[in-house]
Amino acid sequence: MAASCDALADSAPDAPRFVLLDDAFAKVSEDNHPKLFGLMVELDLDFIATSERLWGTHATVPGLAICEVIRDASLGVIVLQHAAWDGHALAVGGHG
Repeated sequence: MAASCDALADSAPDAPRFVLLDDAFAKVSEDNHPKLFGLMVELDLDFIATSERLWGTHATVPGLAICEVIRDASLGVIVLQHAAWDGHALAVGGHG
């Protein structure tokens, strides 16, 4: 994958290098999560990660947009809770 993304470097140097992680790091111990997120940052990858418990709020991540899907079965609704991580603090926004 990295080779095919690197092939775009000359013609599209600003092209995102995406990694999509479904149920990211589910089988990885939590103490290794900061290292794995940091590796993606070091590789200059843009990533989308889904998880029911993973936030990515580690010092190894300088910035992150978070969208938590909250399902209320009793009301029959789904609400999106937005948050932003700046590498130091989590700011939780309103519902979208």
